[in-house]
Amino acid sequence: MLQKAFDPRWEALPWNDDPGLFEAWLTGQTGIPVVDAAMRELQATGFLSNRGRMVAAQFAVKLALLPWQKCERAFRDLLLDGDNASNLQGWHWAGGLGVDAAPYFRIFNLIAQAEAHDPDGAWLQRWVPESGGRPRPYKPPVLDLELARRRYLEAASWIAKTPVR
Repeated sequence: MLQKAFDPRWEALPWNDDPGLFEAWLTGQTGIPVVDAAMRELQATGFLSNRGRMVAAQFAVKLALLPWQKCERAFRDLLLDGDNASNLQGWHWAGGLGVDAAPYFRIFNLIAQAEAHDPDGAWLQRWVPESGGRPRPYKPPVLDLELARRRYLEAASWIAKTPVR
């Protein structure tokens, strides 16, 4: 399996190897309820729904710009049903890095994801009780989501326009 992006242009993203940001993501302490609930559930149970996996991966790769290989390994190590091929393909999809990937410009609105997939807030309340079951940040988030989205789109659109060699 590919331990790098299928399309090598995506390796040029300005990856952020900030250990504090990685740790906040991994331990569910980002301040973004849907991301934190996903990571806390994974830490506690070793399982996570597909939606939770996509949300956690997209936050890590497209918003935090954390090195996707590092995140994928940590994620797979936590999964009780971790499968190298399936996990790598999921990360390639979520990060827009693979053969059949989400387009680079598709970035989940994390608040809308929580509202659509946990409308009563029960899942958020269970895993992030300090959120009160609400989808908006419950503490100052580790990232300004709008700024992170713009930063990613600027870098990714430049890469997408670069010819493949």
